[in-house]
This record gives sequence, structure tokens and C-alpha cells, in this order.
Amino acid sequence: MKLVKNNVHKLWHSFVRYLEKRFGEQVKLDKSIKKLYDKIGLENDGYRTELHFNKIQGYDSIKYLNKYIKKHKEVVEIGVDDNYHAGSSIYLIPHESKESYMGTTVLFVPQCSSENNLFFLYPNHLDNLIKELQKIQKKHKKSEDYCARKNKDGKN
Repeated sequence: MKLVKNNVHKLWHSFVRYLEKRFGEQVKLDKSIKKLYDKIGLENDGYRTELHFNKIQGYDSIKYLNKYIKKHKEVVEIGVDDNYHAGSSIYLIPHESKESYMGTTVLFVPQCSSENNLFFLYPNHLDNLIKELQKIQKKHKKSEDYCARKNKDGKN
């Protein structure tokens, strides 16, 4: 399979592969999917890895993710609290290349809660989030992709 030169998802796919090592589960492919893979020439062993984002929680998960971001400085961690007011993290994963920017995936990793969609921002957490989002915005504000998406939504 050929990779696109201007692949804005390269970092995201690398991040997902890293997560799959610890939080993935091997699932047998449905026969129709296996046939499709075989037909289009995708290598497969009859299994795929299913990533369970809801299992990405707790202090050990945060430490595991921080190992990744030490090597991939584009991924930013911001400290927040979960709904038990325990130190948690959100991760900003940009979908970008040298030529374009598509957006940023935000992953919330709670320390004590199993509520992966709820988090609490203290004023300093909010300031850090705004600061990092403004850096992303400033970096890509003049790119054609950013302007086209912004105008498509009807907002300037």
C-alpha cells in the first residue's frame, strides 16, 4: 500500500499503533471482510486489532502515553482533573503535514474515573489548553486548508 506524501494522519496512525500494543485486542475478521482484504491485496492473518479507548485510564496509562510523547514532541499533554478531581491528562494530537493541517484529535485519559468524556478544568488547566490551542491556530491560520474549513462552516 502506497502512503500519500502529504499524509496528515501519519502521527495519528503512529499514536494508534502505540496504543494498540497495550490497549488493543485481537479480533477475528468477519469472513466478508477477510474476503475483501484478500481481494484488494491487503495483507492479513485473519485478525485485526480493536482498540478500546475506554480502557485507556489510570496513572499507568498516563505514564505509558508520556513515554510516547517524549519521542513525539508534536503531541502535547495538558494536565486536567477527572470528575473525582484526580490529576488526569488530555492529549492533543495534530493531524498535520508540512503542507497542510486538518485538525487535532483530543484524547482524555482520566486517572480515577471511568468517564472518558467528562473532565474538569481548573483556571490554570484552562489557560494551558487555550495557550496550546492558540499555538496550533497561529501555526495553521494562514494555511489554505484552515481557511477553507473555517469558511465552509460559515465562520470567519
